[in-house]
Amino acid sequence: KTVTVGLVLEPTSLDIRTNEGVATGQILLDNIYQGLVGIKAGTVTDIVPVLATELPTVSADGREYTFTVREGVKFHSGATLTADDVVASLGATLVPDFVGFQAKVEKSGDRGVKIGLEQPNSMLLWVLANTPGIVLEKGATNDLKNSANGTGPFVFSKWKQGDNVVFEKNDDYWGDAAAVDRVVFRFFKDGRTAVNALKDGDTDVQTALVPQFRAE
Repeated sequence: KTVTVGLVLEPTSLDIRTNEGVATGQILLDNIYQGLVGIKAGTVTDIVPVLATELPTVSADGREYTFTVREGVKFHSGATLTADDVVASLGATLVPDFVGFQAKVEKSGDRGVKIGLEQPNSMLLWVLANTPGIVLEKGATNDLKNSANGTGPFVFSKWKQGDNVVFEKNDDYWGDAAAVDRVVFRFFKDGRTAVNALKDGDTDVQTALVPQFRAE
């Protein structure tokens, strides 16, 4: 089964950590890339464990968070997720220029990861559930601008610039399998074109419609 989703904005790059555009995160986060924690589906604030086995233990002073990395997770490249991947990824993003604060990220045992803060920060889990928290494969050589290698339920297939991005179901996904085999994200800058595509059955879902066309 294929689901076609209409979007207004097209990514300018697939590098989710350096491209500030909303479109990149909109299609890649949770579908392709994941972090230690995420936002529960159907909510906007509920934090749940994803690549971590459970939510972290937090020190009494609120400055140290300890996670255990889930076993049996593979990147789309086939490489196995390790605590080293997490440390390398978060060590690069939990810095002032990226998130506004500094954290010390280190490995603890075989599958443990500790995040140390200079001051308690109630927003840390929220940060980790969004783009700064995604885990990339350490040492991977793929070009993040036009390809993607994550741990999510979908695998990046192709990007036809100006038209669509295609994801395929990840048959080796560690969690619950995706409900569809393929997702096609089509880009419509023009509101009328988006409405016509929806009415003609060329798209199954349109994420945003110009107000004047919503009644149709």
